[in-house]
Amino acid sequence: MPKSIVELTIEINTENLTPFLNKAAKRLSQKNKISGFRPGKTPFNLIEKQLGTMAIYEEAMEEILNDSYFKALKKNQLLPVEKPKIDIIKFAPGNPFIYKAIFAVLPKVKLGDCKKINLKRKEIKITPDQMEKALKELQKMRAKETLVDREIQKGDKAIADLEMFIDKVPLEGGQSKNTQIIIGDSFFIPGFGENLIGLKKNETKEFSLKFPVDHYDKKLSGKTVDFKAKINEVYKIDYPEINDEFIKNLGKFENVEEFKKKLEENLKEEEKHKEEQRLELKILDELEEKSEFEEIPEILIELETDKMILELEANIKQQGIKFEDYLNHLQKTRENLKEELKSKAKKRIKTILLINEIIKQKEIKISDEDIEKAKEETLRAYSFNPELAKNIQTEEYKNYLINLLKNRKAIEFLKSEILK
Repeated sequence: MPKSIVELTIEINTENLTPFLNKAAKRLSQKNKISGFRPGKTPFNLIEKQLGTMAIYEEAMEEILNDSYFKALKKNQLLPVEKPKIDIIKFAPGNPFIYKAIFAVLPKVKLGDCKKINLKRKEIKITPDQMEKALKELQKMRAKETLVDREIQKGDKAIADLEMFIDKVPLEGGQSKNTQIIIGDSFFIPGFGENLIGLKKNETKEFSLKFPVDHYDKKLSGKTVDFKAKINEVYKIDYPEINDEFIKNLGKFENVEEFKKKLEENLKEEEKHKEEQRLELKILDELEEKSEFEEIPEILIELETDKMILELEANIKQQGIKFEDYLNHLQKTRENLKEELKSKAKKRIKTILLINEIIKQKEIKISDEDIEKAKEETLRAYSFNPELAKNIQTEEYKNYLINLLKNRKAIEFLKSEILK
């Protein structure tokens, strides 16, 4: 039996059973009408005579189990991750009640020496290419589109109805109306936009393209697909010049130089944030390799996998996509996906165990001041959401914050030990 599976043998003597049996008899007298007595007022011996001793014991069993089980957990300082399997050993009138409770607990971990992890922060430098890309994104956001009656050119936006076929058979989900295509930008397959150059409104073109072998949609990867595109509208896109006048119209800066300086600062902050995330993941990966874990119970992996699927499902639904459609697109069932996620779930459990062990060993505490500061930061970040102000005061949210802040402090401790 794995060390993380616990088997407790629990015994309740006859004296300690008495209060539960009396309460059970009272409940039975309320459920069963007995001549000459008001509900709940029938003496114990009459209930026993009328309904039988075992009826009272069976009525009392659930309460006895709950009470004795949680007392045993507290006494042995155990934290189960699942409901226990109960095996009754002895449950008979005039005898002690004896049973076994079998359940999984969080496995123990022996932390590796984090000081043996050799990592360094990368120096953050913003390249001219990064600046140019950011400026082009700004131009796209402020671009002006003009409906034109001419042939499509590179850089235009086309509005088209699309149909897709494989071996002359229409592809399921391969038909769309009024799809927006920027000619020259990467579309869902290389070369697609270039095939539309030269077409005008109401013109149709049929062409074939081979999807890349590494395409995310396994139904299409490596396949040759026939396309039929009908052009509905053509727009010329004019991008503004990044000059002092344009920058002034943004309302915060006087000239291009001032704007570029702030843009570089913002890009550096983004890159620093990415670098910190990279380091945190790398630290946890290397610490996991250097640490020793007890066997992780299958039930814990199952629970974590289910949690990951629910998180993914919520994320997909937020994008306005049905989870069933998402699974069909991947050509997977929920069970297929669950099986694939198990290794990731196991790794996530190990990460949780590592952080919990650091919190325990370093006795990381969260003060009321820490909690209030975190609440204020959240309210500032989500000032547009008045409902949040109510939810943030609940006990549930407070517990969430405590766990979050403890985890953060554990990660910061690791970084302080490793990144000298």
